[in-house]
Amino acid sequence: MLYISGYTVLSVGTEATQKLIKLASHHGMTIICDPGSSSFINEYGPDNFLEAVAGSDILVPNLEEAKILTGQEKSALAADQLNNDFPLVLVTMGAEGVFVKNATTAEIVEAKKTDGLDPTGAGDAFAAMFIKEIIDGDRNVIEAARSACDFAADATKFLGGQPK
Repeated sequence: MLYISGYTVLSVGTEATQKLIKLASHHGMTIICDPGSSSFINEYGPDNFLEAVAGSDILVPNLEEAKILTGQEKSALAADQLNNDFPLVLVTMGAEGVFVKNATTAEIVEAKKTDGLDPTGAGDAFAAMFIKEIIDGDRNVIEAARSACDFAADATKFLGGQPK
């Protein structure tokens, strides 16, 4: 599996990101992209960003990033639009959970209720656990998303987003 952050695009640009995606795809790797920053997408340009990460199998924007990438205000509409170009889209929505969209699924997975101290790192925790669950191979996308939501909620219990 190859994980691409929006910061990858910022660091190496569209052409190098596309080379990386094509190489990983050629070797049968699943490619997951987390845009990483709504301000970066605004600066880089939504169309330019989508061009840079085209060919990714999984896109994991937060709701703000999804809005910028699509112009859609609602998670379901943004996920539908992004799913035209990415086989699996997971729009994270903080305490509301995640909207999961692929060819056979369009579902909200609710977040675990928690008294979080700091949301820093929750998105990274979500992506890390989702990747782990997919690599382990014994869970479907909804189960993997549920486990990732739980892990992300746990990450908010600590300052700096460092679950123990």
